[in-house]
Amino acid sequence: MSSDTSGTDTREQLMAATYRVLAERGFANLTTQRVADEADCSQSLVHYHYDTKDDLVVAFLEWVHEQETEWLETLGDGSAERRLRRFVDAQLSIPADDEHARFNVAFVELAAAAARNERYRAVLTAFSERLQATLAGIVRDGIEAGEFRQVSPEATARFLRYALQGAVQADLTLDEPEAKPQTEAAVDAYVEGMLLAERD
Repeated sequence: MSSDTSGTDTREQLMAATYRVLAERGFANLTTQRVADEADCSQSLVHYHYDTKDDLVVAFLEWVHEQETEWLETLGDGSAERRLRRFVDAQLSIPADDEHARFNVAFVELAAAAARNERYRAVLTAFSERLQATLAGIVRDGIEAGEFRQVSPEATARFLRYALQGAVQADLTLDEPEAKPQTEAAVDAYVEGMLLAERD
């Protein structure tokens, strides 16, 4: 059976329920029964659309990928510098509520599970490549517009992406609240001192 649902409403219902279970219980305690309970439906309905828990998780990762892709598309307006700063701000933004913060921790747990699960890894890799392409594209646009110096778009994108991801993970998993503001300050210094072209 395909991991796709036959109706948009059902898919959204199950994906939203999966999000809430992850936020409340973490990835280790995610089960199809708990998703069914959260969605107020039968477990058989969950298994009608997703044969296994892995199928459900892969579908959920694809759903998250879609949400994040929509966000990336909003970065397309404005100067390269403005788009880059919006990207940095969004990556380091403080969760809007406790549920969002708890979900982010669960998502780190899920990402760690990808080390042993090729299906999870494939979806996460696809989104990582999308992030890389978007950020490299912003840098490339900045170079072409004369906003940025002649740097390697790919290497610069990797440096910034890994720095931001590392700060977020340190904050979430190591309880280092200073990681994000310190990284934001370091990235800002890099942009101002190394990336922006000299201005008259």
